[in-house]
Amino acid sequence: MCTAVDAQSERQTSIYSPPFYSSPNGYKMRARLYLNGDGNARRTHMSLFFVLMRSLNDPILKFPFNYKVSFCLYDQTSSQRHIIDSFRPDIKSSSFQRPRSDMNIASGNCYCHVLHNGVKTAHGDLPIDIETILFILSKFVPKIRWLSLLRSIQRLLETFEPVKLFFLTQETPSNVLRLLKFFFDNDEGLCILHFLQNVLSDIQQAELQLQRSYTTAVDLYFIITSLINKLRQKLSDKYYGNNTRLVSNDITKIDPIRSEEIMKAFDVFINTVIGYIESYFNYDSEFYEKLSFFNSQSFNLLTWKNVIDVVDLIHIDDLDIDQLYSEFCDIKCLYDNLKKKSINLSDQVKSYISSKTNGFSTTRINHQNVVYDDNDDEEIISLSNKQTEDFIRSDQLWAYLLNINPYSKPNF
Repeated sequence: MCTAVDAQSERQTSIYSPPFYSSPNGYKMRARLYLNGDGNARRTHMSLFFVLMRSLNDPILKFPFNYKVSFCLYDQTSSQRHIIDSFRPDIKSSSFQRPRSDMNIASGNCYCHVLHNGVKTAHGDLPIDIETILFILSKFVPKIRWLSLLRSIQRLLETFEPVKLFFLTQETPSNVLRLLKFFFDNDEGLCILHFLQNVLSDIQQAELQLQRSYTTAVDLYFIITSLINKLRQKLSDKYYGNNTRLVSNDITKIDPIRSEEIMKAFDVFINTVIGYIESYFNYDSEFYEKLSFFNSQSFNLLTWKNVIDVVDLIHIDDLDIDQLYSEFCDIKCLYDNLKKKSINLSDQVKSYISSKTNGFSTTRINHQNVVYDDNDDEEIISLSNKQTEDFIRSDQLWAYLLNINPYSKPNF
């Protein structure tokens, strides 16, 4: 308890785990935990980071460290909502070079805090605090206690009428019951629930795409801009789902001014979420946009200008540009030829990856590292909400092209 208080007061912002080794002769490492969050997770989430440490084994180990790092948070309640997140090290970062002091700078990876915090910030723009309502309801309905905000809303909407009837027929001796009776006694709360269900579904889809173990920087621009564009389209059309529209129409018949105020609050909510996301991603948006052409979905649009733009941004020393151009031409030619084959390119990539992983296919979208709950059927949402046969992971496409290219050189 004292540690948590120290973290909130920022007297001691982080704590370290005891050092441990990846194997008897392996890397020495430890975890660093910020109980009150760090960076864009500050004051909203805990932050957990990976730290490499100097050891006597270092001379025989490979550096920079480039192995996949997975964080597992095990839920010991009956809900069993384990959280697993992974990242691949940035080998250019000093965090993963051979340690020159006792410890390297801590490193971790999670883009989802920005989306979570955007929703949390925008929540105050709504006329009713839905999170508080759900928290109170969880005391009466323990089954929703451990669910995400979206799933809690979905569960409440599935049973809204009987739950509403229950609370409206209760005597109201306490402030809690009075609050719930007020919430269920008009359509305003129902309208907000439908609105949040509609908007949070899009945000959760982006979150789960970001949490995939194979999501890379080349995918980031597409995921974020797709979400922002979808939210802007909703804002432009003033459409937040048919259920929201129907309930809003009912409110308009009774109190058109109040209905207009609610719709304005929805617009402000969307603008706040978009503004919060852009405040973090706009700074590097040019870089991510240029990288996005290396995404598997954009590969056919990849030009030499796209390649040289990225080269100019990252400034690689001793890079042979002429050789790089030659390799680029070889790769593009190879890609075009593979596309013309009778076998679908996705099947070619899948077959190659399977052959390199002893038959274990890693192309399936449902092998994502996401928050899940077997007891409560939390949905796993993929790129298109369904697995498609033609989906190709960007990292696997590049692995395939570079390894089967007979003229491949270290440059590309």
